[in-house]
Amino acid sequence: MFEKKFKFMPMNLDLIWNPAKEKFKIQQIQEEWEFLIRKTVGQWGSPKNILEIGCYDGGSSYYLSHFADHMITIDNNDPCRFDPADMNRNCYSDYTYVAGDSHAPEQTKLFDKHKWDFAFIDGDHSYEGVKADFYNLLPHLEKGTPVAFHDIVISDFHHTHGCYVGEFWRDLKKEYKATKFEEFSLNAEWAGIGLVWI
Repeated sequence: MFEKKFKFMPMNLDLIWNPAKEKFKIQQIQEEWEFLIRKTVGQWGSPKNILEIGCYDGGSSYYLSHFADHMITIDNNDPCRFDPADMNRNCYSDYTYVAGDSHAPEQTKLFDKHKWDFAFIDGDHSYEGVKADFYNLLPHLEKGTPVAFHDIVISDFHHTHGCYVGEFWRDLKKEYKATKFEEFSLNAEWAGIGLVWI
């Protein structure tokens, strides 16, 4: 069990994971998710700003909102599949759910709303979709900002479900000159977390 103390709140990560899994059906594998937390928001000493693209039932939103000052989630489900008030209670300042296409101008203009300290991309899983999310967001991030991707494993299972995030991740590591890349996966068929510090 990983435990992290924050200046703004003492926190046991299992206490967040359980409702994220049971109530909000978090889609990530716990060990992979804890890798993401340890490497990014778990190192913060105070709440900061988080942008999330894609959330489905809100498991990742619920979890990340505990670390957020301001947080925006963009997802194509309209109406939202959970009560955003649950996230707003966790954020230090505010949580906003925006329904719509993350590639559309009315959504991408939100990228200017705050200085983002972390971004989590788990929306459009097509190659061109995840590529658009990353490169649309990139000009709005400062050097060294971590960006996480879910579902980076390349597998027949992912392809059957229209997921080509792994191919984008593979190409990004070859083509983009990042500060750092890290990844972690436990399953050869699905999931996997990729982290890039831009």
